[in-house]
Amino acid sequence: MAKGKVTLGKVDFNRTGRKANEVDIEWELTPDGRFTASGSIWDANHTDTLSGGQNLETIARLFPRDERVQRIVKVWRNWHLNDLKAGTPSQERVVNAWLAKKGNKYDYDKVVAHLKSIGMYEDNGYRYGTRWLKEEIPTDIKNEIRYWSNFPQGELGDYLDIGGLSPYERVATSGKRGRRGKTKPRKVPSRRTGPSLRMMR
Repeated sequence: MAKGKVTLGKVDFNRTGRKANEVDIEWELTPDGRFTASGSIWDANHTDTLSGGQNLETIARLFPRDERVQRIVKVWRNWHLNDLKAGTPSQERVVNAWLAKKGNKYDYDKVVAHLKSIGMYEDNGYRYGTRWLKEEIPTDIKNEIRYWSNFPQGELGDYLDIGGLSPYERVATSGKRGRRGKTKPRKVPSRRTGPSLRMMR
């Protein structure tokens, strides 16, 4: 099981003029491949949450330039509760494209009507919404999620999927300058069973 938590810092969630609300994201990937993630925005005393659960879109807006946040949220959008899909992968793509259009919000009856209108209500004998389906997470994404948990808090942003490479394949830069002013590459710590690393150019 891969399980982790990252604390992102404090924000002024209540617009009081003081950044007093700590924000964190937790995630879990179970042995059978089920992924979940949730967020928390805490009160100033860190005794209760002002916002919690499926609030990652809110957190993404609070940290628009934080690579690690944007990456986690992207994975969450695609794979959260991947064992509770109402449609096949093809149906889900159609539904997501429909939801992306301005003014569309999820409504089961409207989604079914849209699927029927384009001949996608039934896909290979399966009718949308008649049971929960599991969509397997690709191996490289599962490796990435496991990889998040292997690094100390605060370092996650240095090891994200960039340019199509998985985190195991990229080399992060430390920001240190060499003698000629060039950035020195810092290799990701290798794992005995992990794939080889390739230098990010």
